[in-house]
Amino acid sequence: MSRGFYIIFICGILVSTTFLYFFFKDIELSKLNFDNLNYNLFLSALALNFIGLFFRAKKFSISVNRYSAKKFEIKSILIGSFFNLILPFRFGEIIRALYLGNKRSESRVFYFSAIIIERFFDILFLCLFVIVFLIFFNFSYEIINFNMNSFYILIFITFFLLTFFILFLISNKVVLKNLSYILNVFNKKINLKLRSIIWILNLSLREILKMNFLNYLFFSLFQWLAGFLSIYLLCLSFNLVLDLNSLFFLVLITYLSLMIPSGPGFVGSYQLPVLLFFISNKFSTDIAYQYAFISWIFLVFVFAFIGGIITFFEKNSIFQKNKRLPQKYNKWIPSISESYNYEKILNNFFAGNKDINYFNDLILDEKMTVVKDLGGGSSSYTILSKRNNNNIVRKWSPPISAKRLEMQYEFIKNQNSKYLPKLYGYKKIKKLNTFYYDMHFYENYQNGFDYIHKNSEIACKKLLTNIANYILDFKIAETTINEEITKKYTTEKLFNNVELLSKKNIIINDFLKYDNFYLNGKKYFNYTEIKKILDLNKNKLHDDLSRYPSELCHGDTTIDNLLVKDPGEFKMVDPNYNFLNSPLIDFGKLKQSLNSGYEFLVLNKEFNLKKNSLNFNFNKSERYEELNKHLDMILHDKFNDIKGSILIHEAIHYARLLLYKDNIDPNKTIIYLTAMLKILNEYVEQY
Repeated sequence: MSRGFYIIFICGILVSTTFLYFFFKDIELSKLNFDNLNYNLFLSALALNFIGLFFRAKKFSISVNRYSAKKFEIKSILIGSFFNLILPFRFGEIIRALYLGNKRSESRVFYFSAIIIERFFDILFLCLFVIVFLIFFNFSYEIINFNMNSFYILIFITFFLLTFFILFLISNKVVLKNLSYILNVFNKKINLKLRSIIWILNLSLREILKMNFLNYLFFSLFQWLAGFLSIYLLCLSFNLVLDLNSLFFLVLITYLSLMIPSGPGFVGSYQLPVLLFFISNKFSTDIAYQYAFISWIFLVFVFAFIGGIITFFEKNSIFQKNKRLPQKYNKWIPSISESYNYEKILNNFFAGNKDINYFNDLILDEKMTVVKDLGGGSSSYTILSKRNNNNIVRKWSPPISAKRLEMQYEFIKNQNSKYLPKLYGYKKIKKLNTFYYDMHFYENYQNGFDYIHKNSEIACKKLLTNIANYILDFKIAETTINEEITKKYTTEKLFNNVELLSKKNIIINDFLKYDNFYLNGKKYFNYTEIKKILDLNKNKLHDDLSRYPSELCHGDTTIDNLLVKDPGEFKMVDPNYNFLNSPLIDFGKLKQSLNSGYEFLVLNKEFNLKKNSLNFNFNKSERYEELNKHLDMILHDKFNDIKGSILIHEAIHYARLLLYKDNIDPNKTIIYLTAMLKILNEYVEQY
């Protein structure tokens, strides 16, 4: 790191020196005579420039919710000035954000967002400055006429950027989707990181804009007043007497030229407009070059020089985080360096899903520290977060499924089972109409899929036996499951979902028009024919669904919802409410994993669909095959003749997730649909 720093430092100095050389190579240095320079006025101007620096630091501190100009703010501005001197395109602003984030052990993106806000209002202020200038002052300079087209281009670019900024801030769907398309040119790792940065940038901007605007504008006004007066005194130090009209225009072109991304040290991009200004105002070329040179030192080099000294002492903080800092600052913003695994959040954010706006509001309102997105296969968000410096798992649901999540919380609380996660609390957010609850983070546990494929067959079979005992531990219901309930269950969970999907997804609609379909070359009945058979055998269907009623069941015992420490110590997360309860529902969920390989279907991304023929490689593991056989043995010992019951439950489980999967990736929904249809074909074979 240190060696790389010195290389950047030396190369930057060489580049800046080269730029300066080529700009001044045709100038006779002997003509740069500063004998008449009034040093008292010059030093006064310099002092005002430093006062402006103080006001700028105060202003920035307000935007990051710190109402005093801490040394970090001032240092960051000076360090940024140094790197702007040696690097092109104002890269010093990025270095400034890195320094602040690392120094405080916080998100670098958050501080970069604050710098964007700073530049946004600087540009806005200058635009208003220009408008007022054009309205109230009558001016006609050759330089203005010469650069009027460039001025119009600048105004257009500024308007475009401001519009884009506002649309991005409000999470405009079109803007986010186009950003997503642009990012798709990168590989998955880079794409995910860039998407994470953009999401966090949006969050940070929204948080920063909650600042005290009156205080911010107050210090902005004094910053610009100090800047205006410093330019005025600087002119007087050269004995350059300008009328108010001219002075305003000089201030305008000075700060505009310093805002535009350019080469290292703004060499050329600053001097040229200044030279043109003085020459157009009939000042001598010598005077113009003298002012351009001295003012550049005054505005750029002095701060950069001080920043270079600070950089040497603070170089470690620029490139690595300070891990020794206590919990002194706000640490709620997600940190890219810790994790950029926010895939589910990002997919919804860039799709313009309105639910993500509720989630973002939750982060901002609750000051929730997001460490990692734990994904999940529902509309809810499961997040690893921090509370009092401890990791917790927060599960949050948007308005559409808030009631279901609340019922899930009540189930876990009332069961009080050692096989369910430990709860810490919940909250209903009335203004957002959302709900969340917090759970213990089982750091030393593996997810079920990893545990099964990394441990011995014996251990995995013991685990499966213990899961079966947990399922069977629910109290047997005293009343039977009537036909009305089973009819409602099949209508809502199976038939309605398939038919809604057909209306929503044109690929599915075309596929379901056929009486039969082919899966990897094997012929099966399609949905319409299956439904006819089920309608003809509705009594048998009712018998299979009404077997072994229980008062409650977990409802979602897939391997995907399993956390395991050892065969006797596991947690079954994310219970699902059912108005029809039976242990067979939970065993059907296990079959969804072990029999039809749900977790492997999720991983499968390559398939070939032609009309009513679907082909894809399905590589379910041997361990799943072994455990599926073991599960069959358990079911044979515990129940009589339930093959049909398990199959219909397994098929309905797939039907229940179709619409959710379609919202994520409509092109892939066909895989889950055919998995369901294949199981239904096995079910109707018994007729």
